[in-house]
Parts: sequence; C-alpha cells; structure tokens
Amino acid sequence: MALRIPPVYYPPDGAYYVFNVEKLNIFDNSQFKIQEGNPILGLDFNPLRTTNQQFVLSSDPTTRGKNVTIRILEVVQQTDPDISRRGYVSNSVQSGFVQQSQTPQVWTLDPVAGQALQFRILDFQSNAATYSPSADGDYNHAYVLSNPVNEDALNQHWMFVPIDQVTEFVGENQK
Repeated sequence: MALRIPPVYYPPDGAYYVFNVEKLNIFDNSQFKIQEGNPILGLDFNPLRTTNQQFVLSSDPTTRGKNVTIRILEVVQQTDPDISRRGYVSNSVQSGFVQQSQTPQVWTLDPVAGQALQFRILDFQSNAATYSPSADGDYNHAYVLSNPVNEDALNQHWMFVPIDQVTEFVGENQK
C-alpha cells in the first residue's frame, strides 16, 4: 500500500486553554493584570481562574490556520475600547519572556511530527514558546519564554483545548 500522509489540522478560531504537554500546565495571564509587558506564566490549570487562563486564537485565513494571533479572553471581553484592543500574546526580544502587548504578534503553529494535535508556537524569529520553571526550579510557578527550537523538548509542545472540553481533557490526562 502506498504511503499516505495525513493532513495537518490546525485548531479553528475560538477560545482555548493552551496546555503544555510536558507538565500539563497552561498559559496564564499573571495576576489578571491588563498591562503592557505583563508576563504569561505556565501554571497549573485552575477551574476557578477562567478568563485569566483562556486565550482566543484568530487565524490568518490565507495560511489556513498556520499563522495566528493569540489574545487573552478576559481582555477581549472588556467593554472599554481602550482596554479591549490590548491583550495580545507577544514575546519580548529584550528579555525573552512571552508577555501581554497591545501590539498584535503573529505566531506560527508548527505541528510536532508524529504527535497528533501538538504544536510548537513559533515567534517571528522562529523561536518556540517554552514552558520554563522559575529561577528556583519551581515547576508550579513557571514562565513562558521564547527559546530556540529543540525538536525533542516537550516543554515546547502545546495543545489547544476548547474551553468547553477542558474538564474532560483534564480528567483524561490526570498524572
């Protein structure tokens, strides 16, 4: 039988929890702050901290879902237009931190070979969003950094879980 290469399916536009494959920690807008430069952390999933840990994925239709912007849901839902235009996930070239910005940044979803539904989230320099423990090695309070791609690094593999399916996902993936 001839080899058949399966198509790549990118997550459709919508609201998601962004889970890291290595520790099942998720993107978290630190301390619910709506502020330029506020860090995006990698924290344990907490069902009580909803919009702070939910992100809106919007794709560029010309790339069929490969290039996206990512925004914090709690910011998108604000009624004040000065606030609601903020909340984009971006990287700081100076610090390497993934953080909040009012400037949209395009990210590229890079499918992980052999891992259905897992992606690397690449910035404009082809660096990957990387789940990284804090300086004291605490994995429960980790940062998301922008680092060079390491093909074997699970801390650079991410899954987009629709917000209405997170309870089922967490139940299926308890460690």
